[in-house]
Amino acid sequence: MKTKLKDSVHQKSMFSDQPYFGNFQKDFKTKLMNESIKAGVNL
Repeated sequence: MKTKLKDSVHQKSMFSDQPYFGNFQKDFKTKLMNESIKAGVNL
């Protein structure tokens, strides 16, 4: 799973700016964490 994700990330980064993609990844992780925290609170 992790390897597959890395591969697709690598492929995508070839088509976009590397720094932007890194920020996007960070953003996504932060949003994901926030959402899971919200979900935990809602449950």
